[in-house]
Amino acid sequence: LYSDYTATLQGYNRIIKQKNFQLKNINKKESIDYWNDQLIDYSYKLITMRLKSLVQIEAQTKEFIKPIFSDFYESLNIGYSYHGIPLESFSEATYKQTLKRILNDVFNKEKELGFSIVGAHRDDFFLSIKNKELKRFLSRGINRSLSFFLRLAQIEIISKKTGEQSTLLLDDPFAEID
Repeated sequence: LYSDYTATLQGYNRIIKQKNFQLKNINKKESIDYWNDQLIDYSYKLITMRLKSLVQIEAQTKEFIKPIFSDFYESLNIGYSYHGIPLESFSEATYKQTLKRILNDVFNKEKELGFSIVGAHRDDFFLSIKNKELKRFLSRGINRSLSFFLRLAQIEIISKKTGEQSTLLLDDPFAEID
């Protein structure tokens, strides 16, 4: 959805690769701090783009599921989990300060493991209804159905933005559908 997302993600991945190399081979806090500063900046850019995209995807998904899941479509929410910072207090300063503190706290563990355990590469999104995560209380079939509608929402948004139609390839789409 964002023209600079791919370049930002590629830059972020290069940073993670360099940091992991440093963690495996050099283990000097100063060199890790340099890569952590880069990681923090790129993580913030990625998360900001992801959060904006999820708002659009959530709205489009609700439109798709409205006729099928009329009981709960309005309360469907797409959440984003990252580093324990609540969305209500999400700001650039809060995010960067918190991530810096977390990265400092996990330095010894990362050094021991030889790879980065905190950053945008560890983030995830989840679906919830009335603050309950769907994968915990709905059947796998319904979860797969909702995943399908999420993918359709992404395609619809991209098609509207680019003016081009997309093709969705499915492998056994009715497996585990209730």
